Amino acid sequence: MRVHHMAAVLGAAALIAAAPAGADETDKPRAEVKEERKELNDKVKANREELQNERKEAKQELKATEQKLDKEVREERKELNEALTKLRDTRAERRKELRADLRQKLGTNLQNASIREELRVHAQRTARLNQIKRVADAEEKDKIEDRAEKLIERENKRHEKQMAKLRTQAEQANTQAAIRNNALTGNDKGTVNPTGKTPGNSPGANNPAANNPNPGNAPGKAGETR
Repeated sequence: MRVHHMAAVLGAAALIAAAPAGADETDKPRAEVKEERKELNDKVKANREELQNERKEAKQELKATEQKLDKEVREERKELNEALTKLRDTRAERRKELRADLRQKLGTNLQNASIREELRVHAQRTARLNQIKRVADAEEKDKIEDRAEKLIERENKRHEKQMAKLRTQAEQANTQAAIRNNALTGNDKGTVNPTGKTPGNSPGANNPAANNPNPGNAPGKAGETR
């Protein structure tokens, strides 16, 4: 036990002898740690300031982008409103031109109730789809715009097919009506009087004396010798 105790004492004395002397040498590691901490704090502070500056710049850029987008949206809405206003202002003129074109194409078939109803339905559907297409184009919604274009093409094909069917039906109905009218009026126009004279206008039709072959024997003449 004593041997071990003496060895421990000697080891401690050797460490004390080997240690640097003076308070300044002992405090040197603490100064280095303090300096490192200061440098680290400075770096953190600098990074924080840089991050704050980046956030500030990002906010400014975002605000500028939003203002630019708002301006573009307002301009597009203005153009859209102007286009809609123009359509409303020219509605009467366009309707007049459309009616003239329909009269030229359809003629008397334009009076057919089924054809007029089909024209009304087609006009409503086309107007609604065109409105959707214009709004989608103004708001840059390409998928909705493409969908509207496809629906317009489908509606036009359906309308053409239906109009061809209705026009055929109307023409057949007009032909049958013409045949019936000719059948009703044909007998009156084709009747001929065998005598070649118009009834009621022949001489003596209303004058009994004109039909007497011997005017001298006409009754009712007093004072004449028979």
